[in-house]
Order: sequence, then C-alpha cells, then structure tokens
Amino acid sequence: MASATHHLTKKDLSGCPSWPEVRKSLALDEIERPVAHNAPFDAAMCGMEDKQWVDTLRLAKFIWRDLESYKLQFLRYYLKLDVDDMGIPAHRALGDALVTAALTLRIFEELDGEDPYMVQEQPIRQTYCQFGKKYKGYLWSDVPGSYLEWMKKNVTDIDPDTEYTLWSELKERGL
Repeated sequence: MASATHHLTKKDLSGCPSWPEVRKSLALDEIERPVAHNAPFDAAMCGMEDKQWVDTLRLAKFIWRDLESYKLQFLRYYLKLDVDDMGIPAHRALGDALVTAALTLRIFEELDGEDPYMVQEQPIRQTYCQFGKKYKGYLWSDVPGSYLEWMKKNVTDIDPDTEYTLWSELKERGL
C-alpha cells in the first residue's frame, strides 16, 4: 500500500537513517507546536501525541466546507497555492511539507486572527452526508427524516462531525 501511494521501494530506503536518527536530526522533540495535514496520524507516527498540533486538514474542512476533497494536493491546486516544490513529487516528505506550509499560511489568512486550536476543536456542520451508501453525497437537507431516525437508533460508529450534523438535522426537523 505505501509503495503504491508513495512509489517508494525497499531499494529507495536502503542506506537511509533509522527513525530515531531522523527524529533527533530534525529536533522533533523541540518543536512546540507542530503542523500537519491530518495531525492525529502524524502525531501517532512521530510519537508526539503529547503535543498540541495545528491540523490543516481539520481547519480546511472548517473553512472550506463544501469541497469535494480535502487531500493536500487537491487543496494545493483548488486554492492556487504558490508553492515552489523544487520538482519534488507529491507524497514525499519535503514536497508535502512545502505544500502544507503554504496551506497553513493561507489558513491563517482566512482565520484572520482566530485561534486555530480553538477553531479546529469546533464541530463541523456538514453540507453533504458522509455516511452510508444510500444517501452518501446527498445534501443533508435531502436525506429523508426516516433515514435520520434510523441513524439515530442504529448507528454508533460515526465521526463527530457526522454525529453533530445528524443531531442538528434531527433538531431542526423536530424529529
């Protein structure tokens, strides 16, 4: 899977430093407020769950609520971010870091002084249903009330934003 996504092979990684060596050379433990696109994933991968991260994925979902994708490269081109990626392809650490830096600057412009940590903790009211097969991609307003009631009674494993949107829809419709 990683090879298919990143186009890296074992040969590409031979002779590379170990993770502890990389972590030390990057002084990761000294970074007070790291930034990542999908911060919970990077925090877990880096063993830095104890840090407070800026999550550009979460913030992008909050700021630009109706996009078809929130993948880093999609946002790069959708937002017309000016990035000198030095010819480094997507899904390479430095290339993705450069795009994430440009995205972070754009997000901070959009936040206009708001605290990103507070914003990324807020629930996001979705425009489009992100659950199931039958109504996924539909406007929440077009999802039948009977389906919303079924979700309320039967679904326990949805993400917080879908749950927030479901309960908001139920409340607005008096269900």
